Amino acid sequence: EIDLVSELYDGDTHLWTSRTTMFSRQPKGHGRSENRGNRSEPGPNKIEEIWELPANLGRQYMKVSGDFNPIHLYAWTAKPFGFKKAIIHGMWSMAHALAKMKQRPTNVSVNFIRPVILPSSPRFVFEMSEEGGSFWLYDTESNKLCMAGSTSDRE
Repeated sequence: EIDLVSELYDGDTHLWTSRTTMFSRQPKGHGRSENRGNRSEPGPNKIEEIWELPANLGRQYMKVSGDFNPIHLYAWTAKPFGFKKAIIHGMWSMAHALAKMKQRPTNVSVNFIRPVILPSSPRFVFEMSEEGGSFWLYDTESNKLCMAGSTSDRE
């Protein structure tokens, strides 16, 4: 566990304090299996595209979301938490995936499996079926799954 304490001063006058408590990532992981979430592979009726994610995307999203988590801002602020570079917010990845789909589902289920590093060019895959849709986001360098989800219009 690590606390990141930010304080703002105007000269000698203390104006503001923020404390963020985070858990550090462990070098060997957390003992979880790699078989997490929706791991089914896309079939022949899939749509694929590469997303170009700039290094400052986490800071752009921070301005909109109000999420000032240091792992999303810069490489130097992400390193104390076990990341080599900044990572994009999982909620941004999910929202961007949903925006790419033609449907507007009632239900969405998402498994965040590993972080999406910034900058990067992850591969997004989407496939429609009678039940709804499935989507995946892969790291293009390692071809490892970062996010998997499904959508449906069922209540």
